Amino acid sequence: MNREKMVREIVDRVGPFRRLIIVCIHIGAIGCSNYLAFLIRFDGEMPAPMFELFLTTLTWIVMIRFLFITLFGLNQGLWRYAGVGDIFGVLKAVLGSSLVLYLLFSFVLKIQGYPRSIYIIDSLILIVMLSGLRLVKRVLREFRFRTLVKGKRVLLIGAGDAGEMVLRDMKRSADLLYHPVGIVDDDPGKKGLRIHGVSVLGTRKDLSDLVKRYAIEELIICIPSATAKQMRAIVDECSKTGVSIKTVPGTRDILDGRVGFSQIREVQLEDLLAREVIRTDLESIRSNLARKKILVTGAAGSIGSELCRQIAGCSPEEVILLDQCENRLYLTLLELRESFPEVTFNPIVGDVRDRQCVEEVIHLGRPEIIYHAAAYKHVPLMESNPLEAVRNNIIGTMNLASAARDAGVKKFVLISTDKAVNPTSIMGACKRFAERLVQEF
Repeated sequence: MNREKMVREIVDRVGPFRRLIIVCIHIGAIGCSNYLAFLIRFDGEMPAPMFELFLTTLTWIVMIRFLFITLFGLNQGLWRYAGVGDIFGVLKAVLGSSLVLYLLFSFVLKIQGYPRSIYIIDSLILIVMLSGLRLVKRVLREFRFRTLVKGKRVLLIGAGDAGEMVLRDMKRSADLLYHPVGIVDDDPGKKGLRIHGVSVLGTRKDLSDLVKRYAIEELIICIPSATAKQMRAIVDECSKTGVSIKTVPGTRDILDGRVGFSQIREVQLEDLLAREVIRTDLESIRSNLARKKILVTGAAGSIGSELCRQIAGCSPEEVILLDQCENRLYLTLLELRESFPEVTFNPIVGDVRDRQCVEEVIHLGRPEIIYHAAAYKHVPLMESNPLEAVRNNIIGTMNLASAARDAGVKKFVLISTDKAVNPTSIMGACKRFAERLVQEF
């Protein structure tokens, strides 16, 4: 750790002079390659006239080659990310400058006795030197990755372009959060192939065995183009292994520029849905609820209490909590006051079936918005108690809606259920009736 810290300090100090250092390295490489070319041409013993020729032409060689290196942007790239494109740049810069030097020495300056083989030998040496300088950083990082592996042992799913990019990002990571042990892919023909030194170990059918054999701690799905159906199948297979599952962002998010391949995350619900996720405009909701008096019926229930929590986070003036269950209402009130001490909560024990009670609550509280969540929701119980379902879900809704209309309440929101669509139960039919009732007001 101390050694790594020392190296980082040296890099930080050298950083501001990085471009100057690269220029010096390039100039040094140009001079060295030309000198070595002469030595090789004359079997290690350079005659005095040739040494004078070397010194005479060296300035021109450095100037022309450095000009081409600059023109092809070789002074600007980050060597740790060097790839095929950088090597092609080196080839073009060296070969182009060699051609210019040949024309300059032969037809412009008309230098006599300059060996033509020097152009070829010098070019080959310089290409190797400049390419090697760019690749040595990657080699050192690879060596460090192999010798200092300490991250979480992971198995990648998908040996395509996304998998290759994730592997490359992992090996570039200075923190070494992940140690890629292997890859699995649905194509059996890829088994045994290697990507950045990591082997394709098998297909998805081999997942359970591979997780046990290689002590895998995490699976990472690297198939951003997978459909929801394919994603569900992959997640089902991965779930059988008992280890945590993560994925890379979807293709749409990557193309939009919101995220990159390296932003590995948990598998989310939208990854498994065969439709676009509806994004909630939280700011709009917050602005509609801020500084308002809001009544929530059924405030102690599972839905009503969560509504109260969400509303309280939007800075309302007051939240009126109406529920018939004294004990649960008290517990909900304690939780809300502890979580949102800046919000005023007004608890009222009452029943929406009692029209007089509802009218008094609205008259005294003067709510601007009502969320009606009070309802019986258990289907089997309501089948056995149909009259209670009608009294609470229909009569209670009618009492509240009529009182809200008479008091001039601005907004009335009925919390309904999917069972109200083509209802096949007492509870669903009552909620459907309540929807039509509210629409009439």
